[in-house]
Amino acid sequence: MSEKQENGMQNQSVQNEKKRNPGLRLVIFLLELIVLIAGIAGSAIMIKHYNDPKRVADQYFSALKEGDYATAYSYLQPQEAGESDFVNVNVYAAVMEKYGFADEAADAVGRTDEQLGEGVYVLDAGRGAHTVQVLETGKKRLFFFKEYEVCPLDFYAEDVYITAPKMMTVSVNGITLNESNSTRDDDSTEVYLNAYETAYRIDRMIAGDYRIQVSGDVFQTYTEDVTVNTYYNVFVMDLPVLQEGTMDQIAGKVPEIVKSLYQSALNGEDAQTAFAAAGLQAPTEGEQSCYDGLVEDLTIDDGYFTRLELADFEASSYGGWFDWDTGEYRNDITLGYTTSYDYDVLDWWTESYYESKEESYNGYFDCEVVYRNGEWVIEDIYLNSGVYAW
Repeated sequence: MSEKQENGMQNQSVQNEKKRNPGLRLVIFLLELIVLIAGIAGSAIMIKHYNDPKRVADQYFSALKEGDYATAYSYLQPQEAGESDFVNVNVYAAVMEKYGFADEAADAVGRTDEQLGEGVYVLDAGRGAHTVQVLETGKKRLFFFKEYEVCPLDFYAEDVYITAPKMMTVSVNGITLNESNSTRDDDSTEVYLNAYETAYRIDRMIAGDYRIQVSGDVFQTYTEDVTVNTYYNVFVMDLPVLQEGTMDQIAGKVPEIVKSLYQSALNGEDAQTAFAAAGLQAPTEGEQSCYDGLVEDLTIDDGYFTRLELADFEASSYGGWFDWDTGEYRNDITLGYTTSYDYDVLDWWTESYYESKEESYNGYFDCEVVYRNGEWVIEDIYLNSGVYAW
């Protein structure tokens, strides 16, 4: 006899027994009813369990406490604007790590917010609290189970502005700000800008601690640690400082410029020729007047120089600034020196012979150096010769 035939005969025997014994039929019915009710109740409990927003919050917080930031990040609400350099799992992990949630002392509590309503939960690590709201997405899984999203409160900072000099490079946590992750606005109406500044606007950032660096090819790298949140999101970088020794290098070239101007003046050359020979830009009206004064100092109507030496050069600078009109960086240099000279002059009593004289005075040279198109340019020259031969 086949197994199928044997099972059929057994079922037929049970059916026959039910017909002969009504009490048995009742017991079996009750057992089937109990199983059905238990199944329905179990399903209801399971559905309720998996449809509990607190369970979602607990799972999210558990991932944080275990330091599983990738899993925790997966619970967050969808990013409508997409991820960016400043909204991603790596930034999220760095921010959460500093809060110290991966600690046994971190405690998750539920509360009801009067304004937000139900489903608000807090993970408190003592050093900081992380508040989230668990909301339904409106979607369901397997027809019965609701989908939820975790929405952190006060978690994103919108329109973060970082202001820095135009010629500088700005980075946040090592990420350089450019057109791929921010908007550069040299004429922003949202934040106050000086003529030399630009503003970088980051659309959205995860609130937390960041390191901002501002650097330039001739400037020291400026570093500032800032806390970005929903209330404090505008940062202005301080005036940069030149790399050590920069002004000394520039000042070291000035003595040769001064000597060249003196030699041109002794030769009676005009300002245009003298400035070109010294490697300077064409003189302004004021610079030409200053040079003409040097020529006058080195002109002796009734005599001539036999020696003129410049020595004891000593440079000083009082710091730099940005030009409010052009936005260029400027620094002043004052160069002091000694002028020693011998000259012969016609004796004014007899006008029959020349007498020799020797003098030594202090001269000085003032100028501004401008960083323009990657190089230093000397401008606004003023020169006091320290020569008095008359």
